[in-house]
Amino acid sequence: MQWRYLVVASACVVLAALAAALLALPDLPATGAGGATGAADALGAGAAGAGAESCPRWLYLVGTCVLVAVVEELVFRSLLLRAVRHVCGPKATIVATAVVFAALHGLPIGIEGDPAAELVAASLTLKFLEALAFGIVLAAMLFRGGTLPLVIALHAVFDIIYFAGPVLVGGDFPASYVVTAPAGFASLAAATLILTIPAACALRFPESSLSLGFPEPH
Repeated sequence: MQWRYLVVASACVVLAALAAALLALPDLPATGAGGATGAADALGAGAAGAGAESCPRWLYLVGTCVLVAVVEELVFRSLLLRAVRHVCGPKATIVATAVVFAALHGLPIGIEGDPAAELVAASLTLKFLEALAFGIVLAAMLFRGGTLPLVIALHAVFDIIYFAGPVLVGGDFPASYVVTAPAGFASLAAATLILTIPAACALRFPESSLSLGFPEPH
């Protein structure tokens, strides 16, 4: 039944975010921006981003993640997915939209300092694979009875958990997806491995069992 995939995929997404967040804890600073040290301080302190000084960090985290999820899902899992579905079958549509989604998340932008080229390449490759698996899962959910609001909500929950440490403790989102420490690589690897499970399952479904929950383009 289609609802089983939605439940399993949703659970894997949340588990992947939790695993990534926990494994990344050693990379977090001992004190956040502005000197916040305790949980209450971190939640109440202002975000470090420009124009966000008066915004509580938890609100900055949730608001940003929800906004990003809405925009990205409307672009990738609505506009792009519908356009690709005009010319491709369900599985090709799932993979194609996921590749574009992953490619944009693996761009070498916002890199700070001068990390070794090998570390940059390795971390961006891992990020690409993580985003590819995530994109496949979210697109597949739409072809297995899921709705756009569901994937938006799941995307937002993933990001909120994933970025809770950097924002609540460090005061802002990371400037880039490049990681150089073992904890960062472990975080990306864990999320990628967990997300690969529902992604691989989605690609094993027969084409006949994949149909959009909203009217398909003709």
